[in-house]
Amino acid sequence: MLLRLLLQAIFIVILPAAVQQNHPPQVIIKSPADNSEFTPAERVHYIVSVSDREDGESRFGEINKKEVLMQIANITMAGQEKRKAGDHGIDKGLIDMMRSNCLSCHSFDRQSTGPSFRQIFEQYKAQRSVLSRLEKRIQSGSRGVWGNQPMPSHPELSDDEIRKMAEWILFRAGKGEMQYYVGTEGFISFDSIRLKGSRNVYILSASYTDHGINGKNRLTGEYSVTISDSIGK
Repeated sequence: MLLRLLLQAIFIVILPAAVQQNHPPQVIIKSPADNSEFTPAERVHYIVSVSDREDGESRFGEINKKEVLMQIANITMAGQEKRKAGDHGIDKGLIDMMRSNCLSCHSFDRQSTGPSFRQIFEQYKAQRSVLSRLEKRIQSGSRGVWGNQPMPSHPELSDDEIRKMAEWILFRAGKGEMQYYVGTEGFISFDSIRLKGSRNVYILSASYTDHGINGKNRLTGEYSVTISDSIGK
C-alpha cells in the first residue's frame, strides 16, 4: 500500500503540467447592422461586444474599453466599392499599436500628451527617408522633437513590430477616407470622410487583442460590417 502511494506521488510530480491554451476573442458589431442605411447628416450609434475566455466579457465591464478599436473606411472615396468587408481589415501595425501603450500619449486626430498620429503623418508627408528615424524614436524614445515632453522607449517591441507601426503612421494615419474611434460604444460622424453628392459605402471594422497567457501568444479578434448612406438611390 505504501509503495503504491509512493509511486502515485512520483507519477504526479513528474507528469508534465498541461499547457494552458489561449483562445481568440470573439468580437461582434451589434450596431449598426450589416447592410444598413442612414442619412448623410445622421450620427450613427455603434456598439461593439467582446467576449474572451481568458479576459472576460465587455458586457460585465471586464474588457478595457481603451483596447477596443473601431475603424471606418469610406470605400467609395477610395474607389473600392466592390471590395468586401473582409478585404478591409485593420492594419497589422495599428493592431500592434493597440497592444502597446501608444494611445496613452497619442490619439488619432487630436493633440494629446504627444502629437496625434495625423499630425505626424502631415509633418512628414509620407517621406520614406524618415522611416528609420521614426523607428528609432519608437524603440529608444526621444525628447524635444514635439515639445519638451519625452517619449518613452519601447524595448519590449520587436524590430518587425516597430517597422509596421512606423509604416502605418507615415503612410496611412492621415488617409482621407479613414477614421478611428476607441471604445465599445460611441457615435460616428461621417462628415470628414464623406464624398458629397454621392452615395457613400463604408466598412466598419472592430478589433480587440487579448492579453494572452502571461502576456504571450496574444490573439486578435475582428468583425466587420458594411453600411451606406441614402444619397444617390
